[in-house]
Amino acid sequence: MYANTQDSDLGSVAAKVNRIVREESKNLPPGTKIIVRGQVESMNEAFNRLGLGLAFAALLVYLFDGGQLPELARSLHHHLRSSGRVLRQFVWALFLTQTTFNVPV
Repeated sequence: MYANTQDSDLGSVAAKVNRIVREESKNLPPGTKIIVRGQVESMNEAFNRLGLGLAFAALLVYLFDGGQLPELARSLHHHLRSSGRVLRQFVWALFLTQTTFNVPV
């Protein structure tokens, strides 16, 4: 089966397709499976790599910004507090502008 998205983002369509696949997989004969392919695979891989890259970048920035290794534990609280504040403001801005979270954002 082939499908295309129109007037909707790929993530929400993929979530709906995955829900249908989960429900229908229960009714399949043994040894049969449904595989979702296409742009969804690329999107999931891109988000996984993006998450890994962001985590690594945050670690590097934290280590370089922290300056000295013994001060890491003390400054961790400060960095996490300020990062959390920035993240909350970012999510609030997305909500106010009705923008979905995607790779360009």
